[in-house]
Amino acid sequence: MPAEMTESLKKLDMNALGFIDVEKRTYPNSGLMSQVVGFVGVDNQGLGGLEYKFDKELKGHEGMIMLEGDPLGRQLVFGKNKKVKKSDGKTIITTLDTTIQYVAEKHLKEGVALNDAKGGVAIVLGAQTGEILAMVDEPGFDPNKWMSSESIDRKNGCITDVYEPGSTLKVFTIMAAIEEKLVTPGTIIKVPETFMIAGHKVKEAHDREDGDVDENTVTEILEKSLNVGTSLVAQKLGKDLLYTYLRRSGYGGVTGVSLPGESSGLLRKPSTWSGVDISMLSFGQGIAVTPLQLAASLTIITNEGRLIKPRIIKGVMDADRRTLKATRIKYGEQVVSKSTANKMKIIMKSIVENGTGKITKLDGISSGGKTGTAQKAREDGRGYKKGAYIASFLGFFPIEDPKYIILVAVDEPKKSIWGSSVTGPIFKKIVQDIVDYTNMVPISTYP
Repeated sequence: MPAEMTESLKKLDMNALGFIDVEKRTYPNSGLMSQVVGFVGVDNQGLGGLEYKFDKELKGHEGMIMLEGDPLGRQLVFGKNKKVKKSDGKTIITTLDTTIQYVAEKHLKEGVALNDAKGGVAIVLGAQTGEILAMVDEPGFDPNKWMSSESIDRKNGCITDVYEPGSTLKVFTIMAAIEEKLVTPGTIIKVPETFMIAGHKVKEAHDREDGDVDENTVTEILEKSLNVGTSLVAQKLGKDLLYTYLRRSGYGGVTGVSLPGESSGLLRKPSTWSGVDISMLSFGQGIAVTPLQLAASLTIITNEGRLIKPRIIKGVMDADRRTLKATRIKYGEQVVSKSTANKMKIIMKSIVENGTGKITKLDGISSGGKTGTAQKAREDGRGYKKGAYIASFLGFFPIEDPKYIILVAVDEPKKSIWGSSVTGPIFKKIVQDIVDYTNMVPISTYP
């Protein structure tokens, strides 16, 4: 009950009216960051997100006196007693940036509506810190009114949901081959329109245009997002090396982020692969990833070849605002060399300037990225859902000194299915707002 109303009723001085003070959690930002923050039930018990993960730390406890008594519960006159002081709950400091979260939510929601899609996710990471600056699952909910929302809208799909990443994964296949010195960005490969492997035909998502030739450099294979070309590179790697690099890039295991319900995704061991699986995995089919896994794996390229674990907690303070715990950057292993990471940055810049990512290009701000369009697996695991796709764009900026990684994925868009046309514009709008918000100075000196 509002305080003004309570005071008005008290002034009536009616014996029939009684007042009890109760504590209730309120969320002043309504739906902003709702799936990450979570919500509490009627008894202030954390039921989702950070509220659930850190329920004990956030709650604190009431003060009490424990007395020694006899078997009938009566206090012993000379018995022992112990006082437990009241403890206010701790303060959890997150890495989230409310402004970046707001623009990510705004542009994702608009993009989902524009494409008549089922939903979508967006993640913004610090490219050299792994800090989660924004994490969005659309549609969301208002934690102040959580009981009137659907349970599916209260989950954090960025960590709980898995999907086949499609062509965004081609980046990591090519990265592995370059690191193993099997190819260079300029290596020319003869890429036919179709490719037979283990009795299965691999083909492109698009028909060839007039004038297209078989000979393509490795850079052009990613610029054009060629399935056949990526498959041929994967053949050079072999299934064991491809699996090793994907596993080292974070796929097939949880990231360890401090949020409840994280999925490990699915990356099968090579011993279980069929003859065609090396080709399918090379361009993102037959593997399931979470959006956070995919975004975090790009830190390998933005951080000179070393994986950074994503983190959502910056620190913990007590009721007196004293720091009890501060979290540091969590580095993973050195997956590839600095040289390979730099080569991949240049390739991903070329995708934006000359390839399928052209729609994301901003004047004065250099960026790199990769489009993805993936068939959506059926819920029963038997093949793909007819006409259902997930469009995505995975990118970073600026090229010269990467500061931000952004992943946008849209579920079952109806107007178009392609990552370039569906998620590219969303990515671009988020980048532009971050540039304006941070007063980023344009730099265009990278090769």
